Amino acid sequence: MKHFLTVIAALLVMAGLAAAQATFTIVTGTETPIGLANPGEVKCHRGVPTGNPFAPCPPGTSGTVRGQERVYREDTSDTRTNGLNYTTVNANIHEDGTLNAWGTFRLEVFGGGVWEGVWEGKVAADGSVSYSATGHGSGGSVEHLQLLWDGAYPAGSLVAAIKARILTPGK
Repeated sequence: MKHFLTVIAALLVMAGLAAAQATFTIVTGTETPIGLANPGEVKCHRGVPTGNPFAPCPPGTSGTVRGQERVYREDTSDTRTNGLNYTTVNANIHEDGTLNAWGTFRLEVFGGGVWEGVWEGKVAADGSVSYSATGHGSGGSVEHLQLLWDGAYPAGSLVAAIKARILTPGK
């Protein structure tokens, strides 16, 4: 009987530990640019800015982008990551057509709540884009949650494939 009670106690402890562990929810979807809120400051070395936010300097030149503000629509498999994403973009543009970019984001979730965080990414010479972001949630259904987000735009595409992970902390 004593052995049986010890086994029951051990099972209850393990069940409590399992309940206290954090969980991840995998999210997939798409991201589509819908607006340029502020072109920011674009400087092109040996060239004039093109006015195109996706190719701000002429081919074969280098330059910088600072403080550009873009708006994206996020459509995903989880309502907690569907909404409008207000992103600040900074970038260093290289003569070979590549660039390194970074900035901040604020994803306002349809139905309430906000994700805020930072991101970094790169554009390859073929025009494909990849980036990663990390953020935290406040309000609504995202309160106290963490977000890990990856996006990829194939060369020539204005729609990115999204894969994200929402971390729900343990108790």
